[in-house]
Amino acid sequence: MKFSIREIKNGVATVDFDDGAWAEVPMNSGDTVETFASNVAGYATKTFVAPDWAVPEAPLDAAKVERVVPEIGVGVPVLEKSNPEWLTNRISAYGSMESQIEFITENGLEAWQKEVADIKLANPIV
Repeated sequence: MKFSIREIKNGVATVDFDDGAWAEVPMNSGDTVETFASNVAGYATKTFVAPDWAVPEAPLDAAKVERVVPEIGVGVPVLEKSNPEWLTNRISAYGSMESQIEFITENGLEAWQKEVADIKLANPIV
């Protein structure tokens, strides 16, 4: 990877790469040539190669890929097809984020904390 320093201003070097790319790389007074070159390498143009399974617009094999999908209105990530029963029951009992805020507003934070503790007692981790 070949590069040249175009400018140094306020402790930042503007570096030009031989492929036409450029980067602004912080410099420290204690940097050696090797340290700076290593830092520059972190900014260098990368060649991206996608994994075999990542084909644009192709369906993913669910057996190979497990996605985390946020449930709208709850704010808690829900693992597709793999939630244990106790977690599904807790999520259902908690209700939406909006209903929890409304509960706190109407009954107070301590009452909500007791409600959460009761839900956890009724649906223990197994």
